[in-house]
Amino acid sequence: MTATNGLFLYTAFGLQVRSEIALPELFASDGKTYTPESGVMVRRSSLEETWQKHAGPEDYFAVLDTEVLFSVPEVGLFAAEGGHTIHVSPFPGVAEERLRMYILGTGMGLILLQKRILPLHGSCIAVDGRAYAIVGQSGAGKSTLSSVLLDRGYKLLSDDVIPIVLSDQGPLAFPSYPQQKLWQESLDALEIFRAEGRPIYNRETKFAVPAHDHFHREPLPLAGVFELVKTDDDPFIAPVPVMERYYMFFDHTYRNFYVNRGGLMAWHFSTLSKFVNRIDVYRIGRSTKAFSARESADRILNVIYQEGQRDE
Repeated sequence: MTATNGLFLYTAFGLQVRSEIALPELFASDGKTYTPESGVMVRRSSLEETWQKHAGPEDYFAVLDTEVLFSVPEVGLFAAEGGHTIHVSPFPGVAEERLRMYILGTGMGLILLQKRILPLHGSCIAVDGRAYAIVGQSGAGKSTLSSVLLDRGYKLLSDDVIPIVLSDQGPLAFPSYPQQKLWQESLDALEIFRAEGRPIYNRETKFAVPAHDHFHREPLPLAGVFELVKTDDDPFIAPVPVMERYYMFFDHTYRNFYVNRGGLMAWHFSTLSKFVNRIDVYRIGRSTKAFSARESADRILNVIYQEGQRDE
């Protein structure tokens, strides 16, 4: 990590990150000049008074004009402000590892939305110079499936929040940081020994597994999205109709409650309309009756390479 004037300097999510809190999961800054437009500041702040003023006793989020506050029990209060600052107000005695989970998750996801960058919730893999996102509901098996692909030699761009930026050439997927979150049963089934993972707080059977040797550090064109769903029937893979893709992408936008409450519905729809019919979008059903991540990986790769041959 790089520290200047008491600040730690990093690069992640396509942004320059300056932080008063060490974020060892991230890569040290590549030396680019920090600007509010292309960066984010993580600072310690006092948020108790603001939270009490704007949130009710049962609330976890409070949406204001230029910021979103959120509370994590036993961890702290946080705020994403204006697309440029994540404020962190820790509760007494909390370990910084727990703070980092929410800075790099909900905090960054909200910052990206405020910057009008589309954050998809899922894993993203680099295959032959193109990015492919795997999205799905919690527990669908996104990280497990992406881990199978990593063990076959492909690279990881992100395993939680995937920043998608529109360029003149189409959508680009930006890398986040080199870590996966895997359940113990997935580690056992895949016999993964890439690096020793550490348990995630309050989830003794879920581990943060480093992926430095399997990480792609540059943005890539987003060529396809696979929605992973569970099925009690036979496994399948099928294209998603264009109009249905809008609903699918909204469902898998990270912290999508803010799209509506933050007045971003028109932006979100306009962003999707510029690329959802220009990329491959498939739904892949994985069996609930047996471990099938390897078979799902086979189906994804078959589609990717078949589509690639048709493009030639």
